[in-house]
Order: sequence, then C-alpha cells, then structure tokens
Amino acid sequence: MANQSFSGVQKTAPRIVVAEDEPGNLALLKEFLTDAGYLVEGFENGQDAWDWLEKNQDVDVVVTDRNMPKMDGLSLAQHLFDHKRLRNIPVILQTWAATREEIAEGIRAGVYYYLTKPYDEQALLTLVRSALKDSAQRSSFEQRISRQQLALGSMQTAHFKLTSLQEAENIALLLSGAFPRTQLAAEGLYELMANAVEHGMLGIGYEQKKLLMKSGGLDAEIARRLTDPANADKHATVTFTRNGDRVHVTVRDDGPGFNWKPFLEIEPSRATEANGRGIAKAYLVSFDNLLFEEKGNKVTAIGQL
Repeated sequence: MANQSFSGVQKTAPRIVVAEDEPGNLALLKEFLTDAGYLVEGFENGQDAWDWLEKNQDVDVVVTDRNMPKMDGLSLAQHLFDHKRLRNIPVILQTWAATREEIAEGIRAGVYYYLTKPYDEQALLTLVRSALKDSAQRSSFEQRISRQQLALGSMQTAHFKLTSLQEAENIALLLSGAFPRTQLAAEGLYELMANAVEHGMLGIGYEQKKLLMKSGGLDAEIARRLTDPANADKHATVTFTRNGDRVHVTVRDDGPGFNWKPFLEIEPSRATEANGRGIAKAYLVSFDNLLFEEKGNKVTAIGQL
C-alpha cells in the first residue's frame, strides 16, 4: 500500500478512486468512504477516472460502476490489469446483479470484488478492507519475487512443512519463480496454502471466516489458534516437482477436507462477500491446471513451461 502521495506529502489514509455516473450514487459512496477515514477521488465516468489514474500513482483501491458512458467499469479494470504500474490496484465492481458469466469475465480482467446496488455501507467497507489487504500483499509479492527466481533454476524436487501464514507466503514466493506467470502463481499458491492453514489446520470454515472478516477479527483469531496447544503438532505439507516442461506444487493438510467444487468459480451468491474467491482466482488465472482430490485436503497446481 502506498504511503506517499503523488505530491510528495505524507499520506494519512488510503486513497480510493470512485467512478460512478449517477451523481447521487457517487455522492453516497464518497460519503461512506470519507466517513470511514479514506481519501476519495470521485469521477462520473471511466475515462476521466483512467486519465487521472495514469497521472497519479498514489491509489490503493478503485471502486467503479460496471455500466458508464465513455468507458465502462470492466474496461477500466482491464486497462488497470494491462498496465505495468497500476495492475496491482484491486478493483471493486458495482453492479445491480452479477451472473456467473459476468463474474468469470471480470476475473479475467482482474476483478475479484463485487458490490451490489443498492449500496450497503457495511458491505462496502468490508470489501474495501479486504481489497486493501490484498493490495498490500500484491505489492509485497511483486517486490520480493524478482529476488527469488534464480533459486529454482536447477531444483527438481523439494518438500516443505507448513505451519503458518508467514511460511505460506515465503514458500509461495519461492516456488512461484518456477511458473511462467510468476506474479499470478505467487498469489494462487498463497491462496491454496492459506486455505490449508486456516481451514485444514485451524478449522476456520467459510461462514466463520466471513463473520471474522466483517468484524475485523480474523488475524487475531488466526494468531490465537496458532498458539493453542491443541494445534501445536498440526501442519500441512508442500511438495514441488519439476518434470520436463511441467512443474507441480502439491499442498496437503490433515484436516477433514471440504466440498471444493463450488469454489472453483465465484458464484453470484458469494460474489459480494469478502472471502471465498481465492480458489477461483487460482483455478481461473494462476495455473494451467488445478487438481483437487475428492476429499479436498490435497490439491496440485500445474504450470506448463
């Protein structure tokens, strides 16, 4: 997350760009976000927002309507996704309703967050907090990846013991260097390993995680469970193999597993939630293939070199 403004003045809060062609909706979104302590730049169409974004680097999240004149929200998201400097800015797409096809189209343009109209203030702020966390993680990954890639040139197999989210981040960054789409692979591998830690090791299910994210208590609950003596001996395993022009990373935990099939896509009913999109991101954009075993506690990510 940026902490300097484009003018060189120390920034006191995250900056959010809002693009919405209805003046009343734009004013409402700006009010919600400003009252929550964010710095807000508002625009009435995607083209004006894009023109501003190209000139200013100090942006943490973009909230945009899907249907607007001059440039719609999906086109704005695609412009961001294709831009080397701006591609890590998360986009929250506003819509009256999102079909499965529209969500898949959005994911290909780098959109993982959806806000339905009429607006709910709490839903908006929960999505913004999740997107800000995602933004900070993407920036950290990007800075560290280039330092990791040379380490994997001659490695054929490797095994790791996974016991925390910090280890998940470190291992994901290391192994992503073996994949052709390094940044996307890092994000996808982290999501798979985080699921193994949070759900497989610590027993935090989808509904409980959703409530913890809404209350802002997820990190504290993860820390509490990691230090619980009942979880002291629990861990997951990560295995890396290179076979010719293919690389495989297998993540396995000793948890009960879960029904993974619905999570390969972001269902419309879950599109506006702050969680439940990591596996879909990994499946749709991070790898050439993603294979779950039936129980759900073992998954293999495959990359074609």
